[in-house]
Amino acid sequence: ARLISTVTQGLTKDLGEIVDKGKVECFPNGFDGKVFTEDILNRPKRESFTVVYHGRLGRFYDVEAFQALISATERLDASIRFLFAGDLEQVSKKGDWGKSEFLGEMSLSRIANLLAECHLGACILKKTDAMSKAFPAKVYEYFGAGLPVLASPEGELGTFLSKRDVGLTFPQADPEAMAKAIVDLKNDSEKWQRMAANVRDLRPSLD
Repeated sequence: ARLISTVTQGLTKDLGEIVDKGKVECFPNGFDGKVFTEDILNRPKRESFTVVYHGRLGRFYDVEAFQALISATERLDASIRFLFAGDLEQVSKKGDWGKSEFLGEMSLSRIANLLAECHLGACILKKTDAMSKAFPAKVYEYFGAGLPVLASPEGELGTFLSKRDVGLTFPQADPEAMAKAIVDLKNDSEKWQRMAANVRDLRPSLD
């Protein structure tokens, strides 16, 4: 091959150690600005502070930690809501998801509107070497909808969020600590507004 392309810096570095570094380039993902338009940033937020996830919960995601996070959050503040959109029918039937709402699959334009009405996007990956170099495409769509992001474990995604102050990051999936952070963010409108403003400033570079 004349060129090998990847979507994260971590994978670019790994491949550069195997082949000629000049043959490997990083081309990050982004969101579709024709769908995630600036207008959606003006959509009214849901009355209850809402954490949203969209996509599949495949083998790279820490489903058990997500369920424990929901349980811990609902114990601390029952008004906080969790929404899930995507092909998750089978996942929704396994384990305890508390009061979470599963909306099923929907078009990308409907996803964009849904995300924009929420307050925080979530991406909880398993703690593996591979996931430390991951940057799931859904995170770009959270940004496209103007959302700060809650993420774990430590790695390329967490570093990106922390450096730009656009989310809540955790070295590993600690449900109790994450739940407390969500409740604190809900009760600290100034902090949420600051993160949301930073997301808006970042958006043009990710379209």
